[in-house]
Amino acid sequence: MHIKAMLRLGGVCALSLVVMLGLGTIGHLRQLSDPTDIILQDGILLVLMLGLNAEWLRVPIFLRSALPLRRQVTINLVPLSIMGLTGLELLNFARVQLQPFVMPVTLAFLLALCVASYEEYFFRGLVLALVMRLMPHHLLSAVTGASLIFGLFHLVNWVHQPLNVTLLQVGNAWAMGMLLAAVYLRTRGLLWPVVWHFANDFTVMVMSGLAEDTRPTASVSLGVLVAVIYVGTALFLLRPAHREGLEWPTQPAEHVW
Repeated sequence: MHIKAMLRLGGVCALSLVVMLGLGTIGHLRQLSDPTDIILQDGILLVLMLGLNAEWLRVPIFLRSALPLRRQVTINLVPLSIMGLTGLELLNFARVQLQPFVMPVTLAFLLALCVASYEEYFFRGLVLALVMRLMPHHLLSAVTGASLIFGLFHLVNWVHQPLNVTLLQVGNAWAMGMLLAAVYLRTRGLLWPVVWHFANDFTVMVMSGLAEDTRPTASVSLGVLVAVIYVGTALFLLRPAHREGLEWPTQPAEHVW
């Protein structure tokens, strides 16, 4: 069973990476704009992964949480607080700059929605479950491993930006992946990670676009602090007292929705 799970995990990650790089190369050769390239890339990858999951991986995806709304909000207090702070940052940016956003709002909305939908379905929906099949009795190790895969995928950005910036992204993505995985496991609803991921990407895109050299440079210490908050919250949500109630399929399921 472990060999099959490992083959599925390795195969789906390799396929995703190859398709991502291939579509990115095609987009570059056809001189597509970066937002258009990313929208097409993530849209195609999402459809591909939906098909692979239905026919091969058989990972059940829990879209909407069955918990009472109040309980869902309690679990998401930290992500909701972060979304509130990013919203205030966005309003302050618009007030101070007194100029249009770097990226049109409609384009940023569509782009952030595509990225959040694909990445959460793939990394929190599929990869996390496949890693948990490999380590069914080691929840934190599985969450850490799946989040590390999410972080390492950001190494592809090294193609068009400095290595130090890329490594910071890898670390931040790993920490964010820990938090989003914990939220998904506790709420059993993928919509929460999608909404949080969307809000984060949308805010960054409308204020700074996709060009790394236009983005505000945060201090390394601030980045470390944010990562500590992410990981600390994830560990709190997945503390031993709350792990017993987490029932997660470790075998291929007949129905994936």
